[in-house]
Amino acid sequence: MAAFAYEALALACADLDAADACHSDLVFFDRSAIDAIVALRHIGMDVPDGIFPYDELVFLAPPWPDIFITDDDRRHDFPAAEAEYERLVLDYGARGHRLAILPRIPVAERADFVLATI
Repeated sequence: MAAFAYEALALACADLDAADACHSDLVFFDRSAIDAIVALRHIGMDVPDGIFPYDELVFLAPPWPDIFITDDDRRHDFPAAEAEYERLVLDYGARGHRLAILPRIPVAERADFVLATI
């Protein structure tokens, strides 16, 4: 788990650098450095905190039982996904982010929600 989370942290930081280099007005990230830090702290790793230039507004997708599956790539169960989600909500909130929770609706309607929210 630690190796995966450290790799996720490195990738998230590289993604931030790449987004900054392209000077785009709007970039969406699937996961963030903050997610990786939350995961590392959860497993007891001492991780220095950092300031990450994510927007104040953060979209979070809650675990959705109707579409949740476990497989070779997602080995944790639904209660673990719920616990991770709660840790993320707390950490993003503590960092001053404004959370927009994605509703459990069809994809097109979720896209409309995102566009209306931004």
